Order: sequence, then C-alpha cells, then structure tokens
Amino acid sequence: MTVHTTTRLSVLATLGVAVSGMFAPAAHGAFVFPDWDRPADDTTALETRTTYQHWADFLGSPAGPNAPDAADLTPAGTADLFDAAHPASGSFTTSGGNIYSPSGVIEPRIVVPGFDEEDRTLVTRFQIQLRTWGQDIDTDDVLLNGDSVTDLPDLEYTELDREAQEGGGFPADIVAHRWIFTAPFTAEAFHIDFGYGVTSSSLMEASVDTQVIPEPASLALLGLGCLVALTRRTRHRT
Repeated sequence: MTVHTTTRLSVLATLGVAVSGMFAPAAHGAFVFPDWDRPADDTTALETRTTYQHWADFLGSPAGPNAPDAADLTPAGTADLFDAAHPASGSFTTSGGNIYSPSGVIEPRIVVPGFDEEDRTLVTRFQIQLRTWGQDIDTDDVLLNGDSVTDLPDLEYTELDREAQEGGGFPADIVAHRWIFTAPFTAEAFHIDFGYGVTSSSLMEASVDTQVIPEPASLALLGLGCLVALTRRTRHRT
C-alpha cells in the first residue's frame, strides 16, 4: 500500500490526540471505515451530523441520477453520482455495473447533501473512496464545490489496494483509492468532481463519509477553557 500525503494537519493532531494508522476492513473489499463512527440510521446521522453513502453498482444512466445502492444515510436528502462529462465522454453503464468509456474521459461527480449550519466555526470532514478499473487516474484532480482539494491543509491520499489485471495491452489494474480532507465550512450540498485524466478507466464503486465538527481553533480554545476552569477549581479547593 502506497501513501502520498500532500499536507497533514489533522484536526485530532491539533488537539494532541494520537490517531492509529490501523483501519478495520469494510464490507466491500479494501474500502475502510472513517476515523469516526458511521451513523446506524438517519436519526443518528442527524444527531451526530454525519453521513454515509455507498455505491456498489451503477445500473442506471451514466448521466444519473444514481442513488446509493449499498448505503444511503443522508438525512438531508439523497446523494447522487454520475458522469459529468456525459454524453461527450461516450460513457455507458456496463453489465457489471460500472460507468465506463473506452475512448473518452469520464468525470465522475458525487453530490452529497450536507448540513448547512449557522455556526460558522464548524467544518466538514470527508472520507471519499473510489474503486477504478483501467488506466491510472489523476488522483490530484479532485474538486470540492469547484475548488481543488489540494489547497486544503489536511489532504491525504492513500492507495488502499491494487489488483493487477493481465491482458489488454495496457495497464488495467483495479485500484482502491482513499482521500481524506476537511472543508473549512458546512454546506447544504457538496459537489465532488474527479477529473480522471485518462481514457478507458471505469468507475466500479464509490463511498463518501462526512462529519461536521468544530474547527480546530474552536476545539483548541474549548480545551484551553476546560483546563483553565479545572485549574481554578483545583486552586479554590486548596
């Protein structure tokens, strides 16, 4: 497994909390769980301000809408995934449930309903996973609401798994990808775009986890406030 980290200023690291590098395997191959608890139902998702959506197969039009078929825990609405380059890309859905074009470049777009909070000190953490089959995609060409995620201070990309496929005369590996990052805002909806950059590379599977939390500075101030209060109580008792 190869790991490429653009910048890692983890929210938890900001608080001085050690985060384990071990991940429990998810139900779908090499996909992994996020660092936080996934919601068990829409009620829990609403209470914890988390979402989880998972597409195992794409059996509708590549232009969408394609609702999550494996998990859909998004209380604010229904997520969608489609090829934003269709029909110019020439993409179609295969009998195996992939979005694919043999000669064009597909541009998967994931639309995830979020929590548009009034508190502007809140941020949104993301874990996004894709499984692709074909030529290696451009893993740096990822946009969140139109802006490159490479500009986010805590972006981390990991190649979770690679399964070599023989034949065809060109690289055609099945690869599981994982991106984690934090958006410095909340939103009613998030648009996540993948440029891919190569032809003959299909989208086999995708999942998105999100979590709304206080921004690191707010968390740090909260922790400092608790420490000051505890110190005052201790001094008063003595």
